[in-house]
Amino acid sequence: MWNSVIRCPKIHRIQDGYFICHPSDDMIYGAVCSFGCYTGHELTGGNSEVTCTKSGKWTGTFPKCQSNIK
Repeated sequence: MWNSVIRCPKIHRIQDGYFICHPSDDMIYGAVCSFGCYTGHELTGGNSEVTCTKSGKWTGTFPKCQSNIK
């Protein structure tokens, strides 16, 4: 029996930030992606971590990076 690989939609570049996925950047079922922001910015409006589910969707919502320099 042939099983197809379940993939989640590609995560697009985050302005002033980054993401890292484990076990790989393939964005397949079970992958966990963590978000972070560059110096002078902080995560807002989403989750700091998302997981690719069996339904091919990400848990939670992707955050944005906002300047925290006053």
